[in-house]
Amino acid sequence: MGIIIKQSIRNSIISYSGALLGAVNVLIIYERMLLPEELGQMKYIIATAFLIIPMVIMGANSIILRFYPRFENAEKKNHGLLGFGLIMVFIGYCIYLVVTISFYKYLPDKFSENYLFISLLLIAAAVSTVGTSYSASFKEIAVPALFNNLWVKIGIALVVVLYYFGLFTFSGVKWGIVLVYFIPVAGILIFIRAVGKLFIKPDYSILTKENIKDIKSYGIYSALGPVGAVLATQLDQFMVTEMINYESGGIFTISVYVASLFTIPMVAVFSIANPIISQSSDKKDYAHIEEIYKKSSINLLIIGVMFMIVLWTSIDDMFSLMSRSEVYSQGKYVILILGFAKIIDMSTSINGAIIAHSKFFKFNLYILLLLSVINIVANILLIEKYGIIGAAIATFISLAVYNFGKLFYVWLKFKMQPFTEKSLITLLLGLILYFGLEFFSMESWPLILRVVFRSIVVASLFGLGIYFMRLSEDMRTLIIQSFKYIKNVIFSKNRSK
Repeated sequence: MGIIIKQSIRNSIISYSGALLGAVNVLIIYERMLLPEELGQMKYIIATAFLIIPMVIMGANSIILRFYPRFENAEKKNHGLLGFGLIMVFIGYCIYLVVTISFYKYLPDKFSENYLFISLLLIAAAVSTVGTSYSASFKEIAVPALFNNLWVKIGIALVVVLYYFGLFTFSGVKWGIVLVYFIPVAGILIFIRAVGKLFIKPDYSILTKENIKDIKSYGIYSALGPVGAVLATQLDQFMVTEMINYESGGIFTISVYVASLFTIPMVAVFSIANPIISQSSDKKDYAHIEEIYKKSSINLLIIGVMFMIVLWTSIDDMFSLMSRSEVYSQGKYVILILGFAKIIDMSTSINGAIIAHSKFFKFNLYILLLLSVINIVANILLIEKYGIIGAAIATFISLAVYNFGKLFYVWLKFKMQPFTEKSLITLLLGLILYFGLEFFSMESWPLILRVVFRSIVVASLFGLGIYFMRLSEDMRTLIIQSFKYIKNVIFSKNRSK
């Protein structure tokens, strides 16, 4: 088994373990052990720091990944590539400090209130991000993922539990979060040293005119992309808290997390499809690209619609299971709106990858920056009028423009689009199933049993519809294999008796 496959398997295990821990943290520990305003403040500090990170890093992480082959030289200690990255972070962080301190009295209220914690968390996360990219450049991704993913979730949960049992005040929680994010810095640097790659003294002889030109050209592009990405994903949390209050930020945090569960299968599909699209694009095999485009679209649409029905038919019961259901249920329609946004994102499929692996790759940056501008303007206009619902609507609008923009561009340049009549049938099947279940009353059933039973019924009926209507051969095969597995398990147990 090759090193890339080994690292990918390890990283996948860590990622899914992290997702499971994230669910436990947000829906059980944070929800029960923190007040909504405390959760909102904690999330605000983290979201604000990550909102600023791309401006501080200035594309250093992408530059390291892109130019590592040019710098790689064991005798010359990789020309101190990690050192160059850390210098960029130091310069970016100094600029951040100068600007924020100079204009401190003009900073948003909650930003200035949490300035010290945001600034410390920012430098910790920035250095660990650069260290992670450096490790990835020599194909070591599992250990950094262990620190950045699993440890951070475990560490913050531990801090919250200790606070809940009265070991320190909420100020201690904020200091604890900072400590949690500094541990990956030390861990990743120690790991890099352990594998013999910790070279931080820059070798300026590598900076030839050609290398400087290439790095500068790529650096500008790679720096702007992450800025647009964080403005699209982290801005709403920042603005909800800043424009309303910490409690609304806490409610929004729970709602956003529930909606983010949609993206787990999407990330898996994209990670598999990306290298295939890259290879097919190099061979100009557009027929294969279109086949993957359509298959991934219908598969993700099926998953998204099924997840939405499972979620929405039991949404009130799910909130009732929370210790502060009357507070967090205010985010009910935030989940609905964000859920629809995620379905659009899933159904438009791998259009971003198709563009990224073509000569038109710069379009992704332009449409991402447009998404950021729309998101900023829409949040300012809608949060003030509609509160957290307005933030969800802003996200829906910006994601819809972003995805349909890429959809249209792929159709314009490649004459392909992902939808078929099966896409429409999937949506109709979902609507029929949802309204059919509305007439099925289960009020006399125990709460948890209602949630579990509805979820099983929805998944089973929807799966049968997919199977008999042949909406997706991939999903049909998966259903058949699942039934065979269940059958084998049952019969093997009977034989053992």
